[in-house]
Amino acid sequence: MSYNPNYTNFDDNQGENNEPAPLYIPPADDNNPSYNPDIVASTYVSSSQQSPSQQSPLQQPVILNIPVQVQPNNNNMTELLKVYSYRRSLIFFTAIDGFFLMLFAFMSAPPLSLLLLIALLLVIFGYKGAREYKSMYIILYLLYLFGSFIIEVGVLAANPTKNGGVIAFGIFRILIQMYIIYFTIKFYNMIRNLNVETLNLLRSGWNPARNPSFVLY
Repeated sequence: MSYNPNYTNFDDNQGENNEPAPLYIPPADDNNPSYNPDIVASTYVSSSQQSPSQQSPLQQPVILNIPVQVQPNNNNMTELLKVYSYRRSLIFFTAIDGFFLMLFAFMSAPPLSLLLLIALLLVIFGYKGAREYKSMYIILYLLYLFGSFIIEVGVLAANPTKNGGVIAFGIFRILIQMYIIYFTIKFYNMIRNLNVETLNLLRSGWNPARNPSFVLY
């Protein structure tokens, strides 16, 4: 049995005719003067003989974690708008309260300034509770409101001057304090009665497409 490298088969003494191996003939490109068929052929052979480790690795797909905000249905839209409007109003009340408390704290001397700073801390909790719909922070703000209400009533009752203007101003402040207490309790009950899905939707940053109204009642 003899082997001829020019043939793909060899004589196996069974009468088979040896056929010549096919030769790779690179195509010719007369329009491209820089085209070299020998280089193309060698490149074709070398690239096909590369091992998997030598080939360029496949790029991994990039996965983006983009949060999707779930839109409420029409039944919950009215409730969401109401809670959101009350939230805006309560944020306004706590901001005004905090501004005057901070101003009076810097203008007062100890120990009154220390008490005002503690009250300011409770107001900040109310601001945070309104922004984040946290009922526990709203309770801390209610503690400040009830304490402030008791102090207002005590100051008015202990007023030695009995001046009509002072009494009228004191009654006005007490009425304002009672109104804010009522408003805060109403907002507290709203967020306490919300289901988990609606509350999570509000806490995730939901806001209405249109500008909500500013509720004062």
